Amino acid sequence: MSNNRDLFILAGNGSYLNRGCEAIVRGTVAILRQYFERPEFRVYSHFEGNDSLETQFFREQDPDISHDQICACRKRFDAAWFATNILKRSFPGALKDLFYRNLKPYLSQAKAVLAIGGDNYSIDYHGRPIVCTALDDLVTVRGKPLVIWGASVGPFTRDPSYENYMREHLRNVCILARESLTQKYLAGLGLVENVHRVADPAFLMAPEEPDQEKLGVPLHEGGIGINLSPLL
Repeated sequence: MSNNRDLFILAGNGSYLNRGCEAIVRGTVAILRQYFERPEFRVYSHFEGNDSLETQFFREQDPDISHDQICACRKRFDAAWFATNILKRSFPGALKDLFYRNLKPYLSQAKAVLAIGGDNYSIDYHGRPIVCTALDDLVTVRGKPLVIWGASVGPFTRDPSYENYMREHLRNVCILARESLTQKYLAGLGLVENVHRVADPAFLMAPEEPDQEKLGVPLHEGGIGINLSPLL
């Protein structure tokens, strides 16, 4: 990374095997390039293993993007899994050093840190989003701007004690909410001035004309394709 170029850290995404995660990166990069001259990007993502990290690193076509991993454990019952769960319960403050040890050497150079990934700030998937709040704490304590970028946040209603914690925690960051439900929910928690409504950065993906033969179905003039998530 060059010392005379603006560096942005994008953290919290899944791998490019999830095309939506790749679209978030591509859209975010396109936005920042409109406002900064020749920025550079370090993307810290969750990978299932070193093989998927290496694949993404070598297949990246944008020379201004480099990849590394968040060191959170994903395999149940291995040594790192046990260590992570012990820290969660006994020494939660140490988690940021465990999860983000690959990120820390670049933090002093960063213009800002963007927490990407879409819906990480939720209790619907893996319980309390401790990995996310550890990133927030790591960045803000060093005086760097932290933005929850184009994301959904909450709700945490079914965990009242954690909702109270998140109400105070989220006051310290800028939140760019990608839909009205997040904005409305956060307003109900008293979080208004630091919350702004935006479009999902993935929508900035440039259109590509598909290969008709590979597609296998006819494309009609003026047609619109809609990809519905199973979550819907």
